[in-house]
Amino acid sequence: AEYMGVGPPNKAMAQALCFCVLLLVSGALGNTADEDFDESVVPEKADAPSTFVLEHFVNGEWAKRGEIVLATTAAGKPTITQKLGDDVQKALKDASINHELYKIRAYPAGHPERAVQTYVPACNYLAASDLHDSIILHLDTSGHLVALEASTALECKASTTPKDKERTPRTYVAVQMPKAGPKPYLDEHRAEVERRRQDVDNGGPREEKSFLQKYWMYLVPVLIFMLMSPGAAPEGQGQAAAAAPARQ
Repeated sequence: AEYMGVGPPNKAMAQALCFCVLLLVSGALGNTADEDFDESVVPEKADAPSTFVLEHFVNGEWAKRGEIVLATTAAGKPTITQKLGDDVQKALKDASINHELYKIRAYPAGHPERAVQTYVPACNYLAASDLHDSIILHLDTSGHLVALEASTALECKASTTPKDKERTPRTYVAVQMPKAGPKPYLDEHRAEVERRRQDVDNGGPREEKSFLQKYWMYLVPVLIFMLMSPGAAPEGQGQAAAAAPARQ
């Protein structure tokens, strides 16, 4: 029987050598790729709305409840102006007795087609909380409204009935935006690449390439050939194979 193939120790050594050389080649190619680095263009942020119209569904139609104006500074808070007349409170009383929902919606001023809406039980808003509620505007990273959230501090019980009394609406308004994740720090890398380009443009010496950067395309085929070609049979196994016919 004739032995074909590379012995385990020789094959392992060849694979380890090939792996090390490929790592060096990839590192060399990575250094040359830095010269072609170009900063991607970031689109400008669109103008975000600062005023939102707040409407509620009463008497079978949408009617204006008020307006929410966002703060112009990060430390400021949004403000709301609203008015709920006697006719609205009467409609809320009827909705509370019938266990209906109180629907509200908000949209940027002048763009009702972008409205988002939510709801709370009418009894919770009128009878339990006396027209006190919380509204949260959810904005995306560009400052556009994507969701609306409303809640009341108290809830109606089974025995709760709305009473006829004067109520003044009071609303807490908040704004929530998604937090931006960590960004890669590439300023130093960009500065270094730009400095190299300026040195070359000003007649400075070009960076000398290493041996692997110059001749990697010739080394890779040789390494592949070394892995795929069969090696010579070990001496001990060759003598044993030759002696086997003599014994027979």
